[in-house]
Amino acid sequence: MDNQDNDAVKCIMDLWGLEEAIERITHRGSLDLISIMNDPNWVIMATSTHTFSSRVGALERAKGLARLSVSLGEIQDSDTPANWIRWAKQKGYDTSHLQKYIDFRSLLQKMPSTEIGRVVITVACEIEQESGSVPTAKDVMAKLKDYAQSGEKHSDVLRQGPNGYRGNGVYWITGKFEEKEFSLEACQKTLMRYLPKTPIGGE
Repeated sequence: MDNQDNDAVKCIMDLWGLEEAIERITHRGSLDLISIMNDPNWVIMATSTHTFSSRVGALERAKGLARLSVSLGEIQDSDTPANWIRWAKQKGYDTSHLQKYIDFRSLLQKMPSTEIGRVVITVACEIEQESGSVPTAKDVMAKLKDYAQSGEKHSDVLRQGPNGYRGNGVYWITGKFEEKEFSLEACQKTLMRYLPKTPIGGE
């Protein structure tokens, strides 16, 4: 993978801050260290009227471990999902519910060379993290259209298109600073090439 690919991959690798990482690892306090969850008393506590206090305890315990690890340089306060998951495994947490954050990115064969292609893959990863499932081309295109209209993200690449445009895609700025249409079909082809598990047909 060349430098361009590395830079593109970094764009889609959202960093988890300590608070976010711990909430994901403990599923907002529902999960604790495996050694603690294997204790019969933990099961009683977790299913009793003390559920709230047990969740708070799990969160605070994990945060304490994380803060200590940050101070020791074992992990950074803001780090990649893969590093946080690796840390959680080392500390004794079950991370099976977090596997999707690794599996989805392992599907990336190589980042596209065009700006619009990289935006498509970035947005696809973004949607997957929010929904927990691999998005269709229609899902991705809907998000691209939203960004093209609002200018919230990728405003240097995405455009709404000329007045009266009724196509099924968006417009983008090419490397030659020309506005060019990017259709739903082109989006589907990009996803199928770089994210093979994308549902066929965009449905």
